[in-house]
Amino acid sequence: MLGLREGQLYLLSRVVQFLGSLEWEVDMLRRSTVETSIPTSSMADIAFLLLVFFLVTTHFLEDRGIGLLLPPVEQPPARLKSVMHFVVHDENDVIMKYKDEEMQMAASEISEFVRATLEENPLLVINLKPTRDAPYGAMIDVLDELRAADATRISLGQHRRAER
Repeated sequence: MLGLREGQLYLLSRVVQFLGSLEWEVDMLRRSTVETSIPTSSMADIAFLLLVFFLVTTHFLEDRGIGLLLPPVEQPPARLKSVMHFVVHDENDVIMKYKDEEMQMAASEISEFVRATLEENPLLVINLKPTRDAPYGAMIDVLDELRAADATRISLGQHRRAER
């Protein structure tokens, strides 16, 4: 035809065929766009199953609090002379107020002092008042010392800022 030999014609036909297929692939790439989103239809199911799993397998601790036996309502109010106040600031800073006395003591000293006072006055009422900044453990330590001294009349109150 154009003076091309048979081998050259074959090569030319293969190049044209390759370019035609390449054009078809480029055309297909232009026409089709691949969706790049993540399917989220089962995401809610998976989240719900995880929630149920952790609710079933989690062990919740019970807070038992402080076990105190409350007095009956008909009891007459205590006289002010037979009330001993303990203001808890810290484990080593507990202020005791009784009658006209006021002394500072550590939690470990309370048991002996209260036991001696209870022998003199068996109707003694002990008022335990932790401050706002007092650690919970300090109040429990004082309460344990009062129980070790066999004190049965213990009331819990709130310390006012005006008091020291």
